[in-house]
Amino acid sequence: MIKSFSFLSLKISAILIGISVSLSGQWKKNIIDDSLSIAVSIDTADLDGDARLDLVVNSYRNGDIFWYQNNSPSWIKHTVDDNATAVTFAYCGDFDGDDTIDIAACLYSTDAMVWYENNHYAWTKHFIDSNADNPDYTIVSDINSDDRPDVITSGDAGNGGELVWYEYQDPAWIKHVIQPGSIQWGGHTVSDFDGDGMPDLAASMVGEDMVVWYKNEGNGLTWTRDTIDGDLPNAWTPVNGDMNGDGSSDLVVVTGGAYNPGGELVWYENQYPAWIKHVIDPDLPGANWPALTDVNGDERLDVVVSVYKERSMVWYEQTDSAWIKHIIDNDLREPRQCLIMDMDGDQSGDVLVAAANSFVWYKNPGNTAFASSFELSTYSIRASDDSLTIGVHMFNPENHPMNVFAVAEGEQSQFIDTVSLFDDGAHGDGDPYDHVWANIMKTEGYPDDVYKVVLVAYDSTTGASYDNLPEEKFITLGPVSLEDYTITSDQEVFVPGEMVDIQLTLRNNSVNATAANIIAKLVSLDPNVLVSGLAGSFGDMAAGDVSTSDRTFQIKISDTSPGNTYFPVAVDIFHEFQKCWRDTFLIYVYEQQPVNIPDTAFLYALIDEGVDTNGDSLISFEEAEATIALNVSSYTETGLCNGIISDLTGIEAFLNLNTLDCSCNQLTALDVTNNTALKSLICAENNLSEVDVSNNPELISLNVSLNDLTTLDISMNSQLESLFIGDNPDLNEICVWIIPFPPTGFELLSEGSPGICFDTICNSICDITGIGIFGNENLSIYPNPTYTMLTIETITADRLHLELTSLNGQIIYEKKLEGTTHHIDLSSFGKGVYFITIRSKDFVTTRKIIKL
Repeated sequence: MIKSFSFLSLKISAILIGISVSLSGQWKKNIIDDSLSIAVSIDTADLDGDARLDLVVNSYRNGDIFWYQNNSPSWIKHTVDDNATAVTFAYCGDFDGDDTIDIAACLYSTDAMVWYENNHYAWTKHFIDSNADNPDYTIVSDINSDDRPDVITSGDAGNGGELVWYEYQDPAWIKHVIQPGSIQWGGHTVSDFDGDGMPDLAASMVGEDMVVWYKNEGNGLTWTRDTIDGDLPNAWTPVNGDMNGDGSSDLVVVTGGAYNPGGELVWYENQYPAWIKHVIDPDLPGANWPALTDVNGDERLDVVVSVYKERSMVWYEQTDSAWIKHIIDNDLREPRQCLIMDMDGDQSGDVLVAAANSFVWYKNPGNTAFASSFELSTYSIRASDDSLTIGVHMFNPENHPMNVFAVAEGEQSQFIDTVSLFDDGAHGDGDPYDHVWANIMKTEGYPDDVYKVVLVAYDSTTGASYDNLPEEKFITLGPVSLEDYTITSDQEVFVPGEMVDIQLTLRNNSVNATAANIIAKLVSLDPNVLVSGLAGSFGDMAAGDVSTSDRTFQIKISDTSPGNTYFPVAVDIFHEFQKCWRDTFLIYVYEQQPVNIPDTAFLYALIDEGVDTNGDSLISFEEAEATIALNVSSYTETGLCNGIISDLTGIEAFLNLNTLDCSCNQLTALDVTNNTALKSLICAENNLSEVDVSNNPELISLNVSLNDLTTLDISMNSQLESLFIGDNPDLNEICVWIIPFPPTGFELLSEGSPGICFDTICNSICDITGIGIFGNENLSIYPNPTYTMLTIETITADRLHLELTSLNGQIIYEKKLEGTTHHIDLSSFGKGVYFITIRSKDFVTTRKIIKL
């Protein structure tokens, strides 16, 4: 439903035009980054969870989105996306409800709305709408009052588009159309304009020369449009705020923008349902973006404006009778979006602006004295006779005579100590800056406690106190410190290019003081080390408590980092959201991932064997490959077996190993398929049910005695010269490369393995009785053992060839057989063990025969 009437009346305020005055002191220009290409938008949010606001900026021409980590007083630049083609605006919100701040963005040239999921310095790109209508401007707000941020987007000012909002319903986004059609938008803003508790929306239509607002009729599904001003040529960016202090949300709008002719600055007084227009400046060509803040501390909103064509930043001071124009900067190329943020903690609104190739903040000079910095020389006092030094940098542009005190108050003990830092003598000298370091005093007599240190300042002439001082700082006697860190990820060491998860453990060293609301954050002290900035909570730590964080921290080593090097990492520990102390630790970065050896008993055995040549208590691949012989058996001096190794994982890295003795342990499995150079393998006295040596053709000696083997395949080990298979009571079939077995000169020890038989065909059905079956049960030999006659039966009447050999391989009898039943008389042969081999055109099989 669109209403056709307007409640607009006009009231032009008095204005001082052509007179530009400066506030006491100058706006200090700070260039955060001058390497951008058409910076368009800025937003602020705590992206790393350290309770400090970070910045998000886009670079339109290069398709970049960056975030700047607040590492006060410096900024650390991170890339969110370097392939965000023609990104126009990027704004922040926790869209997936995981307590980390994500980013939504308009990709104008690809007609896409996207969002970037915050994964602790890594960003995952998702589509909100892959078929958006010329998306150009977006903001984030809760439209349907479900306590989740929504994304509100309007189309381009040139080609036009819809006005829509997107609701996130995991995993999809639901699109709701507020205003359909190809309308040329200048921007939009969200506020409750009618006081019904529901967020409404105001927008400028640059192509229609209109400013309108949309009443939210409930949950953002039904909207009623009203006209605020139907005749505002080239209506551009709107912002909202309570301009006259009556509790209602008013509207400030600029016209013209970066490229359109003309330009003025107006505000609309909300007298619902009417709107009263006030002109702040009727002649402001290229007015691009307004922002609202109380610049001078008089409890009235002033207006900051970026002026594209004039290459300037200005602000308009609201007085009782006029608007006074002030120059912030008249040399800033192509300024675009600006916003207000207290960048230095002095409780005054500083100005941030995105410009042609730069991203700038202007420090608000203020009009009263304040401490621009407040630092403690230490965050922890280790002993009661230490002294505490504090530094205060006062900014006093009007040169007030001033007294400044520091007060230290114990949280548990209520102990209070006060010291004067400086008095009138430090001022009145014409210098607006005073930097004073003062020794608070020896801390002898201070109880063991956590102390809050605050500044107290007042004008020594008038007695007026200054409230805009920095927040309190904290120190401790008996500090909380880093106890240890534990790696919790599968990646167990630090190597270049890999992410490692760790948990921190802290200790409250105090004898009797509780440290309340303890939070810790990792801080990188080297550019090769990237850490997640998300803070971990330890809650309240009683005296003597040891506590582990509720959050996993992440450390990633740069791909280009040198290996085998120590790097420092800091742990900043916060008490009541103020940094109280810092501990550091060193991490060792390996050139590559070491060998994975999960069994610590095996690892210690390797270290005892001298494999760990660099003494780091880990085994590198180079160390493994340099090892030729390895003995990790565990016999005592008296010959008893006491080994505890149960897993030989990691042995696969020992590529050049030719001798391995792992006997007398608790192994249930052994994989030596990667150890192709093995010549001697001793794995006696374990719990092995199988041993695979099929990939060890160089094997000369094999000892698998005292295990639980049932079969053994050595058919690929024709170089074998000795085989110890004793005391495997269930061992039956041994698959060999030759029959009879063993060949002449072969060393075989099989005592304690009574049921073994050798065969060149591995089918797990060989047994000592000789009643073997080959193929589809086509051969039977019985009885076995036998006194005289041996019967051979076949299903088919194939022609067979029979050989009878002694244990040493000598053929003592052979015969050609025809038919299905054959009888062999063995009465003339001596007692003992023989091998009978039967060949046909389809098979060859050998059986052990016992002659009684």
